[in-house]
Amino acid sequence: MKHSITFIFLILISFSCQQKNKIDYRKPFKINRNLNCELLIEKGYARIFGEDVMLIGKKNFDTLIYYQIDYPVKEIENYQNSTELENNLSNGKEKKLCENGTVYWRNFKLELDSVNALDYKNKIDTSKYKVLKETSEKRKSDYFIDSYQVVNLIDKDTFHCSITKSDGIWLFQSTIEIEVK
Repeated sequence: MKHSITFIFLILISFSCQQKNKIDYRKPFKINRNLNCELLIEKGYARIFGEDVMLIGKKNFDTLIYYQIDYPVKEIENYQNSTELENNLSNGKEKKLCENGTVYWRNFKLELDSVNALDYKNKIDTSKYKVLKETSEKRKSDYFIDSYQVVNLIDKDTFHCSITKSDGIWLFQSTIEIEVK
């Protein structure tokens, strides 16, 4: 009997640990300044096409995190004038897109239901983060619901946040320019 209770207890602990790991990627107000393009590619991030800047991203459940890769102007001109990058991407050699690029900007996008979307700002842990009114005036639109800044009190990083609704989907977003400190 003791063995079965111990076994059940270990299984419950195992499932609770897996649940915690499942949501660990949800860190909208924390960034890793040691990131580089190659590391992101190794972690499963891939190029997002259709943008006028180089973006690499990864979707986990209801969260999309993507980074902008910044290149020296000369490198951008070389990529625009060459099909070499496209050929390398199609051959599965995405690391080529990282050459001379640095991680410049991050966007964290989380899909929410309407109840959580309207109350998301109130659930931010004020012992770790300070919520500020957005300082720049945002363009008014039908999909824009709220805008504010969140300051990480430990790292002193400021994230620009918004809640939007478009095509029936509620989204929370936090963005930050990544400067090497």
